[in-house]
Amino acid sequence: MMMQPLAAHADVADAVSSTAADATQAVTKAADAAANTVDAPQWLGYVVILTPIILYAIFNVYRSQANPRAKFTDFLFICAGVAVVANLVSILVFKVRLF
Repeated sequence: MMMQPLAAHADVADAVSSTAADATQAVTKAADAAANTVDAPQWLGYVVILTPIILYAIFNVYRSQANPRAKFTDFLFICAGVAVVANLVSILVFKVRLF
């Protein structure tokens, strides 16, 4: 009767060591991938910081000229759309993911 539980423990120990080896390989691959990343261009930070200011200026002109009933939530919706499109363009053109 004592042999069966010991064999079960050996199977569990083998499974744990196999899982630990797989985890080590995954961490090694992730570290290699992180080392191969591309740094963003210096000017991209300025663009990310200035974009909301420029978008609000454009939205303010739009609100005063074309649609006086436009609300701040419309501006937020436009910002979200621009962020998604800018991220896609950045990934495709610069190979840099903004978020």
